[in-house]
Amino acid sequence: MTYALVLNGCSKTYPDQAKALTGFRDAFLAGFPQGKTIIIFNEEEKKQSLINASATVLVELIKVERYQPETVLTALQNLEHESCRDFYLFPGDQAGSELSVRFASRMGGSSLANIYSLEAGAGSPVCRRAAYNNYLEAEFSLDRKPYCLSLQKGFSAHTGKEKPKPPEMKVIEHNAKELNSNKAGTGINGTGAPDDSFVLDYKYTESDETTNLESARFILAAGRGVKNRSGLEKVEKTAAAIGAEVGVSRPVAMNAWAPLSKLIGVSGHMTGPELCITAGISGAAAFYAGIEKSACIAAINTDPGAPIIRSSDLAIIDDYEPVLEELERLIMENKRIEGEDR
Repeated sequence: MTYALVLNGCSKTYPDQAKALTGFRDAFLAGFPQGKTIIIFNEEEKKQSLINASATVLVELIKVERYQPETVLTALQNLEHESCRDFYLFPGDQAGSELSVRFASRMGGSSLANIYSLEAGAGSPVCRRAAYNNYLEAEFSLDRKPYCLSLQKGFSAHTGKEKPKPPEMKVIEHNAKELNSNKAGTGINGTGAPDDSFVLDYKYTESDETTNLESARFILAAGRGVKNRSGLEKVEKTAAAIGAEVGVSRPVAMNAWAPLSKLIGVSGHMTGPELCITAGISGAAAFYAGIEKSACIAAINTDPGAPIIRSSDLAIIDDYEPVLEELERLIMENKRIEGEDR
């Protein structure tokens, strides 16, 4: 069995992607021959950092003008059409899931998104993933190579001490435009038109969102119990004062009180902070799956029978507003005292 790890170096989260892919490889593909890492990137200054993040000795770089799924897929198809691997592992974000499914379709293989385990023996590989809002574990047998898999969001595998990097790495560089031209590879172009010819103009705009919930150490999560956008703004004010990232449950996002980029749970961020405080969240299974790896969960809710109360390490049965106001006061007072001591 052979494999390739596909790293999206155009994404700011590539260090976390690399750790997840490496952890999965070590946990489930350790007995396989050494594979390779395919890295998609668009910024020359990041190239060495991306190479250093590779878990394999063999690295193939594909330079793109910008991340565009159609261009990336065509480049991957042209690169791999002669030496197709058995497994292709993609990161557990939206882009990784999209690429895994579409690449499998192009290569005539099988795909499965959001997996957290793999059994790859002599027969068909078997993968597992969560189903029915995380109530059940589903098991899937794949029957056609290549097997294109994306990892579960926030996947992590503890494999002991970090393995030392090989002293020398073999790096092969490609350019997507050259791979996708009619003179290279198969000349496959999924659009039937010259590379990017359907794009007349483009401009990148930095998002105002700085949410990095999956690597946050302290999260303050708001639910339906905050009642409206004004209530969420109070939570955001407290979070800014105490140094927490703000996350939300699905009802908050669906009511447009907060952007989907702040959603926690099965269809959002899978987090693992040192401390997660929930305010006005009932604790449905789909949400709880996104915080269950927290070292400590403190829940604020007026309903003592809410599921989140039974699942938390600390429960406060009260309205969230006075509790957060007092928490903010205590933390600010502690900061003032520490400042005076210095």
